[in-house]
Parts: sequence; structure tokens; C-alpha cells
Amino acid sequence: MLIVLPGVIAVNGTLAVTGTAVMTKGINDLVNGVTTTQFNNGDRPESRTFAKGIEGKYNGKKVHYRVDAEPQGKKLQIQCNENKVPDFRLKYEKINSIKDAIEQIPKAVKKNLTQGKLQDMAKAVYRAAQSLK
Repeated sequence: MLIVLPGVIAVNGTLAVTGTAVMTKGINDLVNGVTTTQFNNGDRPESRTFAKGIEGKYNGKKVHYRVDAEPQGKKLQIQCNENKVPDFRLKYEKINSIKDAIEQIPKAVKKNLTQGKLQDMAKAVYRAAQSLK
């Protein structure tokens, strides 16, 4: 596995900091399991993934959900990795606790997750909402 962030390179558990500045935000993101995707917009991340591979079902098929936050558009969404058809937008302004996060997760997603996976998703939704505030 190769993770590349500006100033940080991690390969199979080995972490190397390059350049003269230490990127503490990038290192914290690695520790907290946050993936940052950058496009051609300079140093601003386009999208941050707070949870990957939360296993559930959609239309009777096994799928993996992920929680994404887009700082530029102030969007918080739950997407399906297999196809982008189920794209649920959440109101991050209303999420102030994990309980609020559970209430904001759509019923179509909730009913197809185990209790443990629902808790994992709620924690990721809460962290993503806090990053947008």
C-alpha cells in the first residue's frame, strides 16, 4: 500500500517525511484513517474520505459504503463504492453528536447495516461533519 500526501510518503507501515516542513495535519490524517484526495486546485483538498469499506447491502446486493466530506462545496455524503447511484447527502449543520449522526443517516442505509457497522458509520459521519464546521 502506498499513501502519498504533500510532504509525507507511507509505504506498508513505513512513514517518511520529505521536504523541510513537517505536515502535522497529513500525519494526523494518516493516524485517524482519513484519506485526502487532491486534484488540480493547489493545496486545498477536494474531498476527504472518513470511512471506507463499511459493509452493508443495497437492493439486496452486498456493497461497501464510504463517508465523504467536500470542504469546498460544504457537502457531506454517503456513497457506495461499487457504483455511485446511491449518493445520500446529509445536513452536516444538524450533526453535533454521534446520536445526531445516526438520526441523519438515511433509513435506506440504516436498515441494511448491522448495529456495529451503523455505529462505525455514525462515528465517521460525526467526524466528517466536524471537519466541515
